[in-house]
Amino acid sequence: MEELKKDLEAVFNELTSLAKKTGQLIEALEKAAKTKVEEKAKEKPARKKPGRKPKAKTVRPQKEKKVKATKATKAAKTTGAKKEKAKPKPEKRKAKAVKPAASKRKAAKKVAKPAPAGDGRDNVLKIIVDMRQNGSSYDEIAQHLQAEKIPTFSGRGQWRRQTVHKLYQQHTS
Repeated sequence: MEELKKDLEAVFNELTSLAKKTGQLIEALEKAAKTKVEEKAKEKPARKKPGRKPKAKTVRPQKEKKVKATKATKAAKTTGAKKEKAKPKPEKRKAKAVKPAASKRKAAKKVAKPAPAGDGRDNVLKIIVDMRQNGSSYDEIAQHLQAEKIPTFSGRGQWRRQTVHKLYQQHTS
């Protein structure tokens, strides 16, 4: 029993010394990493982070260019004559083209008839049901309504076979 106690104490002592050593090693590694980061920061300038807007550049005035003196300007200087300034040419402006599609759309909106009232809706449904019972297709019914210039229920757009089919299904079911 005493031997076991001694063995346990020896193991415990070894573990505590190992724990102290690992703590010291961790501290040394943290210090080394910190100094390494500081050295890199001193060596390289800070990089721009992605997604940030660049700073606005300051506009510096341009230096005036020196013009070489020609014979005419030298002669003008010596005689005291003034050189006539050339008049700038007026800029030509281009006329903007009017889009025809926009004017067509406006015209189409003005032409649209108001939607039929309650009686008008019933009349349209009666036409659809009667033509369908006589064997007309949905497409033929839509063409007939367009030809008769019967406005859609919304008052704009055209009659389509899908719309006629939907109305017929709702009315008969």
